[in-house]
Amino acid sequence: MVFTHRFREKTPEVFVDIGTGSGCIAITLALETRYPVIATDVSNAALSVAQDNAELLSVPDRITFRKGNLLKPVRDLRSPFFLVSNPPYVPDAEIPMPDVMEYEPHLSLFAGPEGMGVLQPLIEQAMEHPYCTGFALECRRFQAEKLQEIL
Repeated sequence: MVFTHRFREKTPEVFVDIGTGSGCIAITLALETRYPVIATDVSNAALSVAQDNAELLSVPDRITFRKGNLLKPVRDLRSPFFLVSNPPYVPDAEIPMPDVMEYEPHLSLFAGPEGMGVLQPLIEQAMEHPYCTGFALECRRFQAEKLQEIL
């Protein structure tokens, strides 16, 4: 499911895609909106794939790629932004479908015993960042309920 929350009334001027992976979300935002996009990931390999995909779809000038964990790469951002993310949220003990395991890196799927190891700090950092206006992220229903308690 997509869990969304808006907590500041500022109008966003930038989209920030945390954990961009192949760049699908960032590229779609660049193609479908007028806003600039910042795409981040902890993986150099993922950023390289995302940059190649942006080039293939003729939007490399609309996306800035930054390496780093969670909101660290946008710590210095001084423009209102809306955060989007499809972060790792699969509980460690769960075994995804074989085709998922074959194509997705472990780091991009698993996030602790309840799958909250990335979701919770991501939300906490988003709420602490003075220019983050809100977020939309993929998670499971039970995780969204836990995140709602944090808000």
